[in-house]
Amino acid sequence: MRRSIYQGALTTPKTEDSNRVVDVPQQLLDDLAVYKAMHPPIGERNLIFRQETGRALDPDTWHREHLVPLLERAGLRLPRAGLHSLRHTYVSILIAQGEDIGYIAAQVGHTSVQLTWDVYAHVFRHVRTEAMRRLDRWDALGASGSHPAEPAETLRTTEKTEG
Repeated sequence: MRRSIYQGALTTPKTEDSNRVVDVPQQLLDDLAVYKAMHPPIGERNLIFRQETGRALDPDTWHREHLVPLLERAGLRLPRAGLHSLRHTYVSILIAQGEDIGYIAAQVGHTSVQLTWDVYAHVFRHVRTEAMRRLDRWDALGASGSHPAEPAETLRTTEKTEG
């Protein structure tokens, strides 16, 4: 059973579906391994992210004392910006990378792809606009004698010899 921490109290997630496996980039896993080696878990709960005493971090205190100053130093502080904003950023990056909407919905625990679409429609619209701009560039290549249907190797060879 997974647990979450709210104001220092360990609780179970709201629903059973809240327990899920999410993908994490290898670089983050490497950074977490270094962090864990430098700050080994202590106390009965064996928490990695904890107070010096081993007690659980209070999310509100962590937000106020650590996240807000970090965002301010980075020039990214917005009113009401918090950890949930990072979730929105994560989804926006996945969308911009062209990841499958079903994959994105599963990663964030949405019950349907429609929910993901509804919440992030503005981001999807931006991606569609950029896709059409890329398509326009392909069209421009076609007008200059290259054909978008040609393999990428052919296009690279043509670009090198014309340059």
